[in-house]
Amino acid sequence: KVASAELTQREYEIVVVPEPYMTKGLVRNINKQGSKLIYKNNKDARACIRVNDCVSAWAVPQFLSRDVSTISIEIFNRTTYVVVAYLDILENVRDSDICKVMKHCKDYSVPLLLGMDSNAHNQLWGSSDTNTRGEQLEELLDEFGMTVLNRGGVPTFESSRAKSVIDVLVCNDSAFANLTVSNWRVDPKESFSDHKYVLFHVGNCNIEPELVRNLRTCRWDVFRLYTEHLAPAFDEKVDSAAIDVVAESLQGLLQKGLDCACPARPPLPFKPVPWISKEILAKRKTVDKA
Repeated sequence: KVASAELTQREYEIVVVPEPYMTKGLVRNINKQGSKLIYKNNKDARACIRVNDCVSAWAVPQFLSRDVSTISIEIFNRTTYVVVAYLDILENVRDSDICKVMKHCKDYSVPLLLGMDSNAHNQLWGSSDTNTRGEQLEELLDEFGMTVLNRGGVPTFESSRAKSVIDVLVCNDSAFANLTVSNWRVDPKESFSDHKYVLFHVGNCNIEPELVRNLRTCRWDVFRLYTEHLAPAFDEKVDSAAIDVVAESLQGLLQKGLDCACPARPPLPFKPVPWISKEILAKRKTVDKA
């Protein structure tokens, strides 16, 4: 009750809430003024999303169940699913309804952000150990191309008996390619619950421009001059303990040599025509001006 009431004091745009406090089939103690609650109307629903009215969001009925709640929102003019899930520790992870929504989003390239109480340990998301359930969940996430967004090992769950990282945030390939999830962190403030608040920011993806290297135009004489004076250092026998260091050094040397002799550049917007020379282009400009 206290945790639900405390949530009311937090003005987040979207809050995913596993195991909300419920009575008579309704989520209680969360003030809905200025926001709406999305969950399956069920006396024992274990997944809820609170959405601020400033966010244009709507429920996705086919992915609303006792343990999963899904909303659809527009992020940078692209429909994105935000999902909360509770994975019952007594049930196989493959029996969870998250499989349905992950499959749908994969099949239709819908960006997906999924936050869940996994009840599973895996060092992949910051746990101090990995248990069998954690391995099973990792395999499932990998099957659907999901990327874990947790950072660090600060416990997300802490009780008088134990503390661990079981609250996991993941996204699929479409979300990873189009969105940037930044500043993932566990809020140190008291949540009045065994689970801590996990905070993060979603922004547009700053895509690095694609660069290509045309080896046909490489100045091999420059590359040779840059690298050959260091070649003798690799002629001697290398101790097995240092082979990785030497290999990494050689790779860096070759990379720098290529950067000098054949810099990577943005690709041309069209494929060049072999027979068009600078002279032809100059004459074409003259004709265009006439």
